[in-house]
Amino acid sequence: MLQYIPFKDYKGGKHLYRLWNREFKRSYPISSTLFKERILDDANFDKENSYVALYERMPIGFILIKRWMNEELFYSETKTATISLFFVQKDVRNMGIGKELLNLAMQGLKEYPYIEKVQLGHDLSNLLSGLPSDLNKYAPFFMNQNFKQEEGYVDMIQIVKKDTSQQTVYETPKKIHFRIATEEDKEVILKLCLDNDLLRQTYILKKYFESGGSGRRVVLAYVDDKLIGFVRIYDSKHSSIKVNFFLDKSVGSIGVMAIDKEYLSDNYPERITQEAIHYVMMRGSKKIMIEQTKDVEFYKKLGFKAFKYYMRFVKYLNKEEQN
Repeated sequence: MLQYIPFKDYKGGKHLYRLWNREFKRSYPISSTLFKERILDDANFDKENSYVALYERMPIGFILIKRWMNEELFYSETKTATISLFFVQKDVRNMGIGKELLNLAMQGLKEYPYIEKVQLGHDLSNLLSGLPSDLNKYAPFFMNQNFKQEEGYVDMIQIVKKDTSQQTVYETPKKIHFRIATEEDKEVILKLCLDNDLLRQTYILKKYFESGGSGRRVVLAYVDDKLIGFVRIYDSKHSSIKVNFFLDKSVGSIGVMAIDKEYLSDNYPERITQEAIHYVMMRGSKKIMIEQTKDVEFYKKLGFKAFKYYMRFVKYLNKEEQN
């Protein structure tokens, strides 16, 4: 017997990543820790509008939804809901199960009139930034459900070279001093973000410190005594990043970056990024990734190459009804 039940009523929900790994363990493995961190423990995980498809009480598919439920005074993404992870077992595809899971989720989301669009991936604590290009055979499914394809995101990678003599050194008009952040730097970091209207970065860094972050993952850039920017880094020792590579302990990553708007030219962004790369290298990473970026040309200058492309799909609820 085939049935669809809300995630909140399914007792085996914490093990759904195993169903995903049966097919994608090699290319996009998800560990129990990553699943817990990015889905189960996310305050925006919508257990009521996420569904599991069961056949003879065994899971054969699921759709996991996020919508903004955090109470933050300075930042919110209430207008956007996200399909964070969507899967149907290979031997039961093309039987309408995925369509029914999506319909159930969409019906629930339409109960919230402030939600204007539903996106595939790319929430604040995402597993995937969209539909990976190597899974593009599933793109017609979303297009047939009135999703529109928009500009996607790119993962980029750089293999660390011991010989850096040929590397371009970006000079800046004023000398920059760098150091690793501490817990005491939290307020000045958040102030930099707020002063430059970088609200998404403010939210991410605020959550980082509130979750026990010590600052060791944040590289600070100063001109004289003024903080002009920071980069959040992930080294190979302390990293749960990257679904593609999170099992590869040699991979580090550069994540959130924020720079004072007065220092967005004259090689300051390049120089700050170079120093962040240096810190990741010093912590033992042999490969460095840039995740879900659109700034491909900027990172190419710094030696990165495009590694993976994610197709972005969005469904606009109001437009769908108008058309």
